Amino acid sequence: MKKNKFMIEFINGKAIKSYSFYKDENEILLMPGTYLCVIDRWSPVNDLYIIHLREETPPCKLIVPPFNQPSSDNSNQQLTDDDMEIVSYFLLRNNNTLVILDLESNQIGDQGAQYLGEALKKNTKRTLLDLKHNQIGDLGAQYLGENLQTNIIREIFCSSYVYSYCNQIGDIGIEYLNEVLQNNTKITALNLSDNGIGDKGAKFLSEALQKNTVKKIRYIHS
Repeated sequence: MKKNKFMIEFINGKAIKSYSFYKDENEILLMPGTYLCVIDRWSPVNDLYIIHLREETPPCKLIVPPFNQPSSDNSNQQLTDDDMEIVSYFLLRNNNTLVILDLESNQIGDQGAQYLGEALKKNTKRTLLDLKHNQIGDLGAQYLGENLQTNIIREIFCSSYVYSYCNQIGDIGIEYLNEVLQNNTKITALNLSDNGIGDKGAKFLSEALQKNTVKKIRYIHS
């Protein structure tokens, strides 16, 4: 009986070496619904087949979300940056029904904001993004600012509790969000309360609001 050995080329995989029992192995976890095509097969010795597989774009959706609600409540779930890589890929990719994304009171930092921003870059549906009480700083604000300039997000909440998980968006981060406000004229509400905004950041906001349709803005105790 011949044995099979697989050689796989993949695009979307998750390195799990730091979580694996086998610390000397560079293990990669393939995501559910990965579409693989057989490229070649050969037998170098009598009792072995080597099968060459390659990940390709599937001809149809292989995994259908088990919901069609227009909102997703992922608040208070202790989501970290690593979790956001998974959430961004599976929850937001090609999702045309979700319009409200609630990620309040998690542990999302700058890296998580990068995953989220990249997933929302081509957004055509989501109108409310709630990131209150996380751990997003200036770098995370930069990632969001670079990716939210051309979509239809209308409300952004990035406020923070002083004695809880705290967003730490300061003047540098506001400079990047300033670009969002100048280029995305769909935004009508912005909450930046209890961050680290100073006079320079307030000036950036003032300049941006002259070119925007924001009706509600809140940044007290910043």
